[in-house]
Amino acid sequence: MLRYLFEEPRRQDEGILREAMEALNQYLRKLERGVLDERRASRSSQQTEETEKLVRSVIIKAGGFIRALDELEQSIYAAGQFSRRVRRRFIEEMDLEELDHYHRYLYFYKNALLRIFSTLDKLGYFLDEQLKLETEKIKQRFSYFTVLRRMHQRRPDLQMDNQLYQIKESFQASMTILRKQRNTETHFMNTELVDDLLQAKMELFPPGKTAVESLEDNLQTLNQGYEMVCRSLTAAFAGLSHEFQRSGRHR
Repeated sequence: MLRYLFEEPRRQDEGILREAMEALNQYLRKLERGVLDERRASRSSQQTEETEKLVRSVIIKAGGFIRALDELEQSIYAAGQFSRRVRRRFIEEMDLEELDHYHRYLYFYKNALLRIFSTLDKLGYFLDEQLKLETEKIKQRFSYFTVLRRMHQRRPDLQMDNQLYQIKESFQASMTILRKQRNTETHFMNTELVDDLLQAKMELFPPGKTAVESLEDNLQTLNQGYEMVCRSLTAAFAGLSHEFQRSGRHR
């Protein structure tokens, strides 16, 4: 969708993005086949209708991850494109055109940052619902990471339990950085963070100058978050497909 802004062709899904999309679509196909099998096997039209309604709801929710992942990838792509048009180290040295590119970079960077965590949290709620983890019993408003802990307590038999944990551990350093950025963006900033930022600015940069952060480093960390989302979705939906097939029905 956004590649037309840079006169580039439509994206071809590949790598970790393709793997995640395939895992999602495989799960959706299994749900669709489950509806057809239920329709053929059931003698009760009312029961069939209720089952179809339930499964259709799950299909809509699961399908939403395809759109969420697509929008996340596009935001990261656009942020990377605009970052290449920012050359100056200080904002005060930028002309209007470069400043516009910097602001566009910030827009898509922040959009991608928020989407990383919103997609993970949606995945957490989806897993909680499908696996009947009842995470709300320990925390009414919970995050994806809370669901992982709950899954380990309630369903350590699941193959995805270990896979999702290993993925989380692999990206812990990058996700810690991104979480701090997300908290700054969504909750403004606490006093301690303000003091740290001001002290760092005073030590590193001359008075009256507003430094541009390392866009390359930020994008590298952002891409780590994107990779975690892709790999988590792949493991989660491959695991759900396995559970669906093992149980022979929608959970």
